[in-house]
Amino acid sequence: MKDRKLATAQFSYQPQFVYGASRLSPIIGQLQSYHKTIQLSRYYYQKDTIAGTVINRMSDIAITSLRNKHRNIPKETQLYYDAVAGILTPMLKAIPLAYLIDGMAIPEFRLTRVLGSRIDDRLGRVRYHIPKAVWVRDNANIELKKSPLGDRVVYLKTSSADKQFIESEGKPDREEEFKDLVELYPNYVKAIKLGVTRFRIEASPIFRKLTTYNDYPIPFLENCLGALEFRQKLKNMDKITTDRVVNALRHISVGNDEYPADDEDITAAKAAIESQANQETLLNVYTNHTIKIAWIIPDIAALLDERKYAEANADVFLGMGFPRLWAVGENEKSNTSDNKLASVGPISTLESLRGDILVWVRHLYAHLANVNGFPVYPEPYFMPIAGVEIKDLLQYAALFVKEGIISKDAAARLFNTTFNDEKPQIMRETKRELKEEENGAV
Repeated sequence: MKDRKLATAQFSYQPQFVYGASRLSPIIGQLQSYHKTIQLSRYYYQKDTIAGTVINRMSDIAITSLRNKHRNIPKETQLYYDAVAGILTPMLKAIPLAYLIDGMAIPEFRLTRVLGSRIDDRLGRVRYHIPKAVWVRDNANIELKKSPLGDRVVYLKTSSADKQFIESEGKPDREEEFKDLVELYPNYVKAIKLGVTRFRIEASPIFRKLTTYNDYPIPFLENCLGALEFRQKLKNMDKITTDRVVNALRHISVGNDEYPADDEDITAAKAAIESQANQETLLNVYTNHTIKIAWIIPDIAALLDERKYAEANADVFLGMGFPRLWAVGENEKSNTSDNKLASVGPISTLESLRGDILVWVRHLYAHLANVNGFPVYPEPYFMPIAGVEIKDLLQYAALFVKEGIISKDAAARLFNTTFNDEKPQIMRETKRELKEEENGAV
């Protein structure tokens, strides 16, 4: 009779993807370089629902219609800059995203020359330079150095993609783009071909918050990166737990004390189970009474408990200075917040952003005045953000105009328009009403 040796326990391991947790560097309690910080900010902007929603919402709210205040401005200049303001408004929408995610935006512009009648019929056939495009540089390729005078000197690092594009002269299928680049920036192309990889550029950067101890500004998400990482780890834990539940361990016992199994028995049972082509289907195993199959499922109490996210979410909102009410339209608990008070922080942040952008717009206006030969240019401003406090003022606008407290133009701006825009329509309506009254009297 053949000797049967007792079998040893066996298990098989199949590696699984851990949802990118290992790709995130630990950042809690560590100081990061600016470029590492914006790398993390960009990651969480794209991957975190709270961070992405808040930044997108603030970016959308920030840019309203660009208008001009004209004081002692010639009529031709007024018409030109009002037309330019309408052209610029959609072009400025890329600036808030870079400003919030990276803490700074370095806009550049390109001009074209057109007939005045193309932007306003009243400008006739005189040719003017107008903005053709506005774009924002990638801050991953930007270096800042604080000068002894306190301002920041801007350097551009050439990316490997740009270097390859220039060295290949746009071949095989971007030759026209290369010709345009040579025409616009011949010195830049020449320097790259000579091996230069870092340039000082004359730019008008828009900085979010600058400190005395750092060359670089502070990105919007920097204060809550630790909370975002902790929240990401909680989500990874839930995903891993869910994956373990879906792919639960199967504990297969072959034999027992009375009928011990040997290696041949276990090998036969293993072959029977692994021979199934589709592991997602239920498996019917027909065996004798010495085989037992059980499922090992992890504890899912933590997975089902939503309270673990409460502290992390609160820290994220606090770090951004943005109320939950604005992000999702409701508070975690009802009747716990005043919308007017909740608006103070975000409105202040948005007005600071808009003010910084207007500094750059004034720089562009000055350049346009120079190339077009205008001796002066107007003061640009954004139409108000339609917040709760603005809506509360609307009911008093007519009274304030009547009492001479505010101008008609200031009142019109509360309704996202201007008196000059409304004046022609008011005059037409007044004439029509007078004509109707005259016809009625006859």
